[in-house]
Amino acid sequence: MPALRRAASPALNTPFSPASMPRVAAALGDHCDVLERSLDGDTAREIAVANGWGNGKAGERRAVTAQDNALAALAAMEKKLAA
Repeated sequence: MPALRRAASPALNTPFSPASMPRVAAALGDHCDVLERSLDGDTAREIAVANGWGNGKAGERRAVTAQDNALAALAAMEKKLAA
């Protein structure tokens, strides 16, 4: 599982410290890989191929949905930590 190495970037405005990244990655589960690939600049099609969802439009749409869900999971985690 990737370490979500860029989540502590000031550009992302996250409350996570570098020391907490393994816990954040574990809490995000499968969403972590999609976030990592998105932050690395992979296109939706590249994410789809890497996850075995195909190389067509259907796989690309599934990857976009996965990106949306991953961002929602990260936002929910931030909201929970802020409370």
